[in-house]
Amino acid sequence: MSIDHDRRFKVLLHEFFDEFLEAFFPKIYQALDLSEKKFLSEELFADMVEGDKKRADVIAETKLKSKKDVILIVHLEAQNYYQDDFSERMYIYYSMIYLKFRKPVLPIAIFSYDGVRDEPDEFVIKVPHLMVVSTFHFLKLELSRMSWRKFMNSNNPAAAALMSKMNYSK
Repeated sequence: MSIDHDRRFKVLLHEFFDEFLEAFFPKIYQALDLSEKKFLSEELFADMVEGDKKRADVIAETKLKSKKDVILIVHLEAQNYYQDDFSERMYIYYSMIYLKFRKPVLPIAIFSYDGVRDEPDEFVIKVPHLMVVSTFHFLKLELSRMSWRKFMNSNNPAAAALMSKMNYSK
């Protein structure tokens, strides 16, 4: 029987959205007014090249504490296996979310697979041998690079749930 890691991550991130941001992105957590956050349906995107349909994992609308009139979309995307073109997928999701909601989007990728890789946090579009046309950046959390000891005494349920995916070296 295989475990549906993707679904479990989505449930975890929905249930403990605030706690996840507090544990792993504290500056962002401090800047957001999460009292009025609203989860938006996971958007279904059609890949026009491959013909696949993909769903963004977690999309939430919230406001900034400093400017209550600024509405922001937070997009969390969990990845539990290596994918060569993942940064391009983040860019496509970002673009589609922005096109639909016309609000600033804060994209965050969560890498949870075993093994340490140097995952990119950007997608670059360029004309070969001429110039970079565009560079898209996103935040990333590479759990295998984090030490579980940092969260050992934490009461944060999101951190506790993700400790098993963190680095266990001494």
